[in-house]
Amino acid sequence: MVFWGCVAIGCFIGISAFDAAFPGESQISLFVLPYLTHSIGAVLLLIAGTLIARFLERSVLIGAVNAKLQYARFLSLGIKWLVLVLTAAMVLDHLQIGGAVVELAFGILFGGIVLTLALAVGLGSRDIVSRSLERSADLRSNLDPIPGDPDYKSTTTTEPLRHF
Repeated sequence: MVFWGCVAIGCFIGISAFDAAFPGESQISLFVLPYLTHSIGAVLLLIAGTLIARFLERSVLIGAVNAKLQYARFLSLGIKWLVLVLTAAMVLDHLQIGGAVVELAFGILFGGIVLTLALAVGLGSRDIVSRSLERSADLRSNLDPIPGDPDYKSTTTTEPLRHF
């Protein structure tokens, strides 16, 4: 780290000396030095985003396997790539590359992924939600009624409860 820090400082001094050697309006160091700090920040964002993506991938995989979900690996990879796409958009925005195009592309991509997942869960788990609601309705019907409860209905139905 110390060696590369000395190399970077030497490059800065060389660029500043190069600017001093040429008279005129050209000042390279005014453009290079701020961009270099943005580059260092972008690298730190990329490292942090990658670490967070790996942590969330592992956490979701462990949680999904413990919940005995069938597509645990697919779910954990989806979370990892969502975080990596978010990280890439943040890095490009920090480097000021692409301007509003990066924000717009990320918004469209992320919105499309969320909409796709919502449709997949909504349409794919329709029967599971129906069975869960029927089970909770059966549990409620097995409870003893409270005397004087205004929500208590004396009529019981024998046919299953359909929600969809």
